[in-house]
Amino acid sequence: MDIEDIGIDVSKYDYLILGSPIWYNTIVPIVKAFIEQFKGKRIKTIYFTTSDLPANYSLKFKEELEKLGYKVLLHFNVIRGKLRQEDKENS
Repeated sequence: MDIEDIGIDVSKYDYLILGSPIWYNTIVPIVKAFIEQFKGKRIKTIYFTTSDLPANYSLKFKEELEKLGYKVLLHFNVIRGKLRQEDKENS
């Protein structure tokens, strides 16, 4: 999926905060396209996922981000508006 380049200079920011709902066990395509734009830039990132299922999707996405060169500082899951217990303990 291609997205329009809106000219964001991520080097001006200390952190990138991302969030995505989970669709069919993965993040939404537009978020995937967005993170691809900055691969290899070693951006400090905080990331969360939202889902109805009690699965650790943010851990899976953390691994994807790190493969692209992101430095993930914090990741967590929100399930039906609540943090998972293990995410609370690791925050």
